[in-house]
Amino acid sequence: MEPLIKIILVGLGVRGMHWLNVINKHKLALISGFVDINPLSKDKLLKYNSHEIPFFTSFSKALEKVDSNAVLIATPPEYHYDQVILAFKKGKHVICEKPLTEELNESIQLYKASLTYKLKLMVGMNFRYLSTSQYIRKVVSKSELGPIGYANFNYIRNRNGNRKDLNKYPLKMNHPMMLEQSIHHLDLLRYCYMNEVKSVQAASWRPDWSTYENDCCVSVILNFHNKFVVNYLGTWTSGWNRFCFQWRTDFKDGVLIQNEQFSDLFIVNYQKSLSLIGNNFKSSNEAESLNSITLDKDKPFIDDTNGLLNEFISSIRYDKDLETGVRDYLKTFILVIACIQSCDKKSTVNLADVYKKYSLQGIID
Repeated sequence: MEPLIKIILVGLGVRGMHWLNVINKHKLALISGFVDINPLSKDKLLKYNSHEIPFFTSFSKALEKVDSNAVLIATPPEYHYDQVILAFKKGKHVICEKPLTEELNESIQLYKASLTYKLKLMVGMNFRYLSTSQYIRKVVSKSELGPIGYANFNYIRNRNGNRKDLNKYPLKMNHPMMLEQSIHHLDLLRYCYMNEVKSVQAASWRPDWSTYENDCCVSVILNFHNKFVVNYLGTWTSGWNRFCFQWRTDFKDGVLIQNEQFSDLFIVNYQKSLSLIGNNFKSSNEAESLNSITLDKDKPFIDDTNGLLNEFISSIRYDKDLETGVRDYLKTFILVIACIQSCDKKSTVNLADVYKKYSLQGIID
């Protein structure tokens, strides 16, 4: 079958190379051109047998010279707005890495531009397509364990920003953890729980020894409309190089616990009778069993990215709305902005007030 989309890939950093890997193996997509401001980036393409594909240091020249119907933007967020608008003016559908922009007003303008130009704009919230995320969403959608009572999401990582295999722009950006990492986690909470946040109380800070110039630690209490609460903690600066991840969701009839970022999902089925007998503080061998859930093993940043690409292609092929499009992304980004406002004001922020401030009632809520 002929490829349905011909993509100009803009940005050959860490995330751009993930996309190159995925697109090269897809039957319905191909890369028709590369763009990177660093001419030496072309050397990276030898490993992927892609060095004969046209390479440009100018995005505008690539748009003029290359046959394409889509653009994939994997550049630092400060460039996203202008690059998306330029792609739209040339009639191209767009996949853009998150954050779409660092300012909410600019993201809103890009949403409106996508409607004006009648073009697709997907934002790279790829963690939605992990097997673990899909399973949690299924349990919630089918109410297999009843309603959610509360949840706890911990992401504790010592991410040294000076590593050679990491992008450097987060070192100096404002709220790097919130805008680059926590945005994924907050999006997962919305997506998997299929519910929106009513209010947030957030705090952010920077340990003195951090490699980041600005706040790289985030704590948030999220109150959802369905009357459950999530306690979130995320950091890029830790006193231990071991990565610690745990996402626990307590339902009326059991618990889901994910112990690794891309795998290790467990389920507990609650037995009320056990709460009335035995020790008040039960050990693991006295309580209900913790059972591992068998899922497809995901290749991190590849299989989940492939899920995004499949959604994008299907949306163009059948002319249907994107589930991971800019409209839904704005709901996550508004949640992030509410958290930042809460940090600044040191008070609770209601999401309805943020929607009202930006005149978004009835548009995306």
